[in-house]
Amino acid sequence: MPGMRDRNLRSGDLHEEFGIFLLKAVALVAAVPRQEDAGTDAFATLIRPEGTRRLIPDLSFLVQLKSASVTSVQYNTPDEIGWLTALNDPLFIGRVDLKQAKIELFTTQRLHQIVLEHDYEGIELLLDPADENSTTPNVRRANLGP
Repeated sequence: MPGMRDRNLRSGDLHEEFGIFLLKAVALVAAVPRQEDAGTDAFATLIRPEGTRRLIPDLSFLVQLKSASVTSVQYNTPDEIGWLTALNDPLFIGRVDLKQAKIELFTTQRLHQIVLEHDYEGIELLLDPADENSTTPNVRRANLGP
């Protein structure tokens, strides 16, 4: 609608943009444009300093950025879980805090274990420590840890 902007969408955009900026301190970062965003916000490659001037590209990974208020990320449909389990590159969840100017990165390494355990209908990745027991049948909750 002309003449307005949704506050939540703008906040999400700011968190995403700032998270990408913070990642650039340690990685080469290619942001995924919104129209191409199918679940990841950036593709990043860690940079390793060598000597006084050289930066060597190292390990690459995908990043999904969230705001500091997000405590979990859920994948609840067969398509979402299929996408998640078929990724070839490691996926990290980034949580961006605008007020403190910081980013937290959470590895999704536990997904390998979860996929081997059982064919779940839903997966909830917990960013803050919480009880992993789910009240929803066949949904696996998993703490990603610090």
